[in-house]
Amino acid sequence: MQILVCSGRGSHSAPVNAIWFTRRRRPKGWQRAADALNPGGRFVPRGASILMTEPSVSDFAWDFPSPFVLPVSPAAADIDGLNHTNNAVYVRWCDSIGWAHSEALGLCLADWQRLDRAVAIRRGEYDYLLPSFAGDQLLLGTWITASDGKLTMQRSFQLIRPRDRAIIMRGRWQLVSIELSSGRPRRMPAEFIDVYHRALIAAPPQSAPDGPRQE
Repeated sequence: MQILVCSGRGSHSAPVNAIWFTRRRRPKGWQRAADALNPGGRFVPRGASILMTEPSVSDFAWDFPSPFVLPVSPAAADIDGLNHTNNAVYVRWCDSIGWAHSEALGLCLADWQRLDRAVAIRRGEYDYLLPSFAGDQLLLGTWITASDGKLTMQRSFQLIRPRDRAIIMRGRWQLVSIELSSGRPRRMPAEFIDVYHRALIAAPPQSAPDGPRQE
């Protein structure tokens, strides 16, 4: 996020995703912006303005570069008896972004049916690090992070809350190529290798300590 302060005495141009505010118009988070600009704890001078630009996807601490991102937000029906997002909702979101990513790469369900092949989830793991709540604006990222180019593949997930940059959840799928007509493991067809292997993220993940597990 870019934060700029000006005296308000001149004309200034701002990008379309910028937010200007003064001491008389203080949106949520204005004090954090002031603290970042004034480490000594001083307030923004009277008459000064602050320009905050909305963060881009690349501004966050993703485990891998260039995520495929899906914005998600828990609705009231997604909240369980503990007053936070039910863990099953995250699993559903991972399924949705997995399909969306595959389609964006060029392989949809119709292609799988035509080729008589699919990548099925053999094992799913989810680390629920922090709770999220109704109305939270979240970003779910995914990558293909491993593939032997023959039978197996791994898809990874990361859920981030932009307002505080918290990592809410991480997940991994171990996938295996199967023949749709029989349900048995079969080698990936050439189209799978061309599309999915080309999207493989080769860079190692950034080291990041796990947070508390959400029960």
